Amino acid sequence: AALAARDTTELIEESMARSTEGDGSVQHVSASIAGITSATAILTESLRGIHAVTKEQVKGLGHVATSVHQMGQVTQNTAANAEEGAAAGEVLHAQAHEALRAVVALERIAGTSQRSVTRTIGRVTRSTRQVRQPKTATRRTGTHG
Repeated sequence: AALAARDTTELIEESMARSTEGDGSVQHVSASIAGITSATAILTESLRGIHAVTKEQVKGLGHVATSVHQMGQVTQNTAANAEEGAAAGEVLHAQAHEALRAVVALERIAGTSQRSVTRTIGRVTRSTRQVRQPKTATRRTGTHG
């Protein structure tokens, strides 16, 4: 009976030691799970921030795309206006030559000296050359757009 009591006491003490050891393990696991839960909450909050920033970037890129599209339209309109201006310049050039021919004819009728006619022709020719130079540059630009 004494041996059985001592064996029982030893078993109880061993069981209590194991229980205490198990309690320490449970506390360690519980602390680890609490750390994982805390890290998960931080990660979740970071992902929410990344998501918000990404949405703002997408919105900003949409604005950039719209602006680039509008700039393209403005460029096309400018090229079309330049071509129209060049065509108008050609019409004005032709009209200037017609007007010059009329002046020459009138001067012949009126008997004005040839010098004034030559000077007038020179001025008109110089001014029309200045008008024609941008036209060729505009046409080159217009063909690329």
